[in-house]
Amino acid sequence: TTLEVLFLNNNKLTHVSHLGENTRLRYLFLGNNMIGTLKGSLKHFHFLEKLDLCDNNLRDLAKVLSYLECLKFLKELDLRGNLCCEEANYRTKVSAAGMLKPPHAATSSEVHPCSLTHVA
Repeated sequence: TTLEVLFLNNNKLTHVSHLGENTRLRYLFLGNNMIGTLKGSLKHFHFLEKLDLCDNNLRDLAKVLSYLECLKFLKELDLRGNLCCEEANYRTKVSAAGMLKPPHAATSSEVHPCSLTHVA
């Protein structure tokens, strides 16, 4: 389909599925749900630029990062409110994945540690 923006906030979703036909999605908002895994439709969103996953149940940072590896155009990721952000060395692990870094324009005191942008 030609759908580029999808808001699914506040829907008590536990996973992302049955969205695979929306391969042109650029912005996906999944905040304030109960998502515990990213296994499912994310691998189909080749053009995704922004992914909001704030306030869900994502716990394992390694698994989260492994599901995001295929999102080559991802520029913004919001994981605030997930337990994976509280893992030891969170920023180091995300940087080591070679995917994300804090936004350029903000100072470190303005940037939430779980709100990141893509390394070009």
